[in-house]
This record gives sequence, structure tokens and C-alpha cells, in this order.
Amino acid sequence: MVRFKNTYAVCRVEWKGGRAAEAPGEAALLAGLREAVGGAFGASGLARAQGALQVKYFETRSGVFVLRCDRAEFRRVWAAATLLTELCRTTCAVRVLRRSGSLRACKAAARSELTARLESLGAGPDALRAARLQIDAISI
Repeated sequence: MVRFKNTYAVCRVEWKGGRAAEAPGEAALLAGLREAVGGAFGASGLARAQGALQVKYFETRSGVFVLRCDRAEFRRVWAAATLLTELCRTTCAVRVLRRSGSLRACKAAARSELTARLESLGAGPDALRAARLQIDAISI
């Protein structure tokens, strides 16, 4: 049996002006990250990182997302993510908040970050409960 060596990161997108012009989805975020990796490290860097690169969860209101990538390529993906300045025609900044080797630890970090972020945005208890359930449903 082959074990894939992935790492997970809890990240946050911060939009200029507080909100995006149009709410991007996981696919748009992933496309932006792939474009950033390709722009920073060329076609070979993109080919190495693309195999395991995946957005596992994205909450549009808070901007918190969980990113999976190959453990050996994490530094390149991290660098490219921080160089990402525009997504869906809106200026943004991506911050990597926590890196984790296991999905369980990543879920715990994402849950605490998402709770803090949604509470600061004034979300109600139903929104918090729904976000926690979505994080718990993340699987490999």
C-alpha cells in the first residue's frame, strides 16, 4: 500500500474593501492558486504541485479555506499563495495561518479560526453550527 504524503494548510483570503465583488467558489480559488504557482515557478513547478493541490473547504463569507498539497511542494505553494494578489477581478491577499500534517489537526485549526472569524463578522449560532458541520464533513 502506498501512502500519499500530503500536508494541509488553513488559509484565509482577505479582500480589499472587506468583500469580493462576486463570491468565488472552490473552483475559482483553486484556479487562482494554480495560476499563481505557474506564474511563480513555471510549468515544471506547476506540474509538480498540481498532483495533490486541492481546496478541501472554502467558506466565502469569512474567507477561510483548507488547502491540501504535496508535502515536498508545500513551500512553493505557500510562496505562490502569498503572491496571489487578484482573484475574480478583486484585489486580495492570502495568508497561511496554520500548517498541519494530518487532516484531524487541520480540521481543529480550521474550526477554531472559522469560529473566531465568523463571530467577529457577527454571524449567528446557526451559521456557526453549519460551518462546523461542514468542516467535520471534510474527508481525504
